[in-house]
Amino acid sequence: MLGVVAGCSSDSALETATPAEPTATAAPARLSYVDTEPAAGQTSLRCEECTVADVIEVTGPDTLVTSAGTFVLYGAFVAPEEENCVHAAMERLVELAGSTVRLEAGPRATTSAGLPIRYVFTENGDSIDELLITEGLARLSAFEGPHSPWLLLTAEKARLEQTGCIWENVNRLFR
Repeated sequence: MLGVVAGCSSDSALETATPAEPTATAAPARLSYVDTEPAAGQTSLRCEECTVADVIEVTGPDTLVTSAGTFVLYGAFVAPEEENCVHAAMERLVELAGSTVRLEAGPRATTSAGLPIRYVFTENGDSIDELLITEGLARLSAFEGPHSPWLLLTAEKARLEQTGCIWENVNRLFR
């Protein structure tokens, strides 16, 4: 079964915006898709034609510096107080990002603190946001976007399965 979700854009805003002045694209030029039965090793949320950027450095569990600017993940986040997840999520982000990522703007260009945000995909198009949430290394972000419904389902599945360190934190708080 294949569902279509508007979102993946050519992201010309990434090509013209400076990191200090991020902009979001108003209307997507391309589509990413949610494949409820992806091939082995792939995420359901994919964007194989999103803007490509070189990875310069991963600076946090949900933040990376690229040739297109510094971005916080749009769909997933790790709170600093979740100390047991920060290191694991950062290591996994380094692994997933590799040397090249694909970036997709959402309807918001920045966080409330003014940090630029983007959906981030691996070089082959797999959603890094989805992977971190699926593996229980990150929570679903509060930012509404075209992939929020799918990421919400992904987060709920991880919660029900108690996957990863994120749910260790919840269990510890509510015992």
